[in-house]
Amino acid sequence: MVHLETYVDCGTSPNEDVVWSGDDAVVVLDGATGLTDRRFSDAPSDGRWYVEELTTQLAARLEVNCPISTIATDAIGAVRERYDALCDEIEDVPEHERPSASGVICRWSGADIDYFVLGDSSFVARTTAGVETVLGAGPRSLDRAVIDEMISIREAEEPGDSRTYDDRQSDAEISQAELLKRVEPMLIEHRKLKNTPGGYWTFGLDPAATSHASTGTIPRASLVDAIAFTDGFEPLCTVYDAVADWGRVLEYVAANGIERAVRVLRAFEASDPDCRRYPRLKRSDDVGVAYLEP
Repeated sequence: MVHLETYVDCGTSPNEDVVWSGDDAVVVLDGATGLTDRRFSDAPSDGRWYVEELTTQLAARLEVNCPISTIATDAIGAVRERYDALCDEIEDVPEHERPSASGVICRWSGADIDYFVLGDSSFVARTTAGVETVLGAGPRSLDRAVIDEMISIREAEEPGDSRTYDDRQSDAEISQAELLKRVEPMLIEHRKLKNTPGGYWTFGLDPAATSHASTGTIPRASLVDAIAFTDGFEPLCTVYDAVADWGRVLEYVAANGIERAVRVLRAFEASDPDCRRYPRLKRSDDVGVAYLEP
């Protein structure tokens, strides 16, 4: 029997992270709504609609004894049919207006644990041989370029002086909301690259994207523990350096639980609400995490 702990924490509204668990599987998804004002579902957001629909389709198939990639492909196909029905009176919906998600699927049997990672969600496992880290690719380099542009805008347009961070006057600074508005055209151009050669691959409405997932199998006999998480959890280790490396993250979660680790993450975010000490796209992102022990 696998011991499983899951946790979801809302960083923005509406929350678009979902964690689902069954008897022998867990799914962690991070939804993304299209980058315009148009919405096509009656959910709080199209991203939320997408992850709920995809979770339903995956959950209905994960008991079947076939590869996770096949299950994911079929599930995306089913969601695509439902989405097309929502948009049946609209001739064409551009890719940057369509919802999508990143995610991790884990499934275990008597001997093994299989993982499937697509987009910029991730999976990390401690084994008797060391730490296996699978940080999903997704639009990482594209997001980094946007953050660099936001930094450049601030450096070029804000007053330069010797004041410390805490002494600066907020009325002389460009807010994070204003910066995001300024780089929105860049974000839209990047979103158009979703699930295209030379762009990035993630859960969306194209079943063929599943062929670009990172997959693997870990013998349960060698597994110490593992964690699957959305990118909202990742800054705990990669941005804030609150924990030295992913092996230490697993040690911390094993000793203290996911919720306490997320509280540490939120404390760093709260200390930098304008994203200046730690440049990033969002002040706080949704977090979805699943921790498992064999």
